[in-house]
Amino acid sequence: MRTRKEFKIRRQSDGQFSTGGASPRWSDTGKIWKARAHVTNHLHLVMQRNDETYAGTDYDAIDVVEYDICPVESSVSPLLTLTRVVESHTEERQRLAEERQLRAQERRRHLLEEEIATLRKKLGAITLKEEQQAEAADGVTFDTVADVPPAAEPVDETETLQPCDEVDGSDEDSPSSQE
Repeated sequence: MRTRKEFKIRRQSDGQFSTGGASPRWSDTGKIWKARAHVTNHLHLVMQRNDETYAGTDYDAIDVVEYDICPVESSVSPLLTLTRVVESHTEERQRLAEERQLRAQERRRHLLEEEIATLRKKLGAITLKEEQQAEAADGVTFDTVADVPPAAEPVDETETLQPCDEVDGSDEDSPSSQE
């Protein structure tokens, strides 16, 4: 296995590392650059924006740290074992998705049952009110025909009343008075 290099910018005063970017800050972990040219380009970018300091620190007070990364083989897993892990993970995800779907269906069913109960109560109240109105109407009974109140006489709206001009009862316009 081949070693590779990584780079960081470190502040000398406290050992914190640059976060990189156009406006770098300092943190415990910082940014990792994969090539020295990338660090150099970053420093040139920041110098063009603010040539006096790097993230509030003089350029003389920062270092570029170079790390040699040596990959180490820690364990070997046969492909069959990895396949089983992936399959069990997939099965677990499917099981969880099914459980979520069942819970969602149960919530929808519960909401629908509540809505049905509410509608039944409303329907019961309407039916009860109709029954009470019917009972009230049925409670009005008449023992004889004489007990029935008379119906109002219809008014003939075509008939118009003429004003009476004479007090003595004779009418000048009547045919008998014109003779």
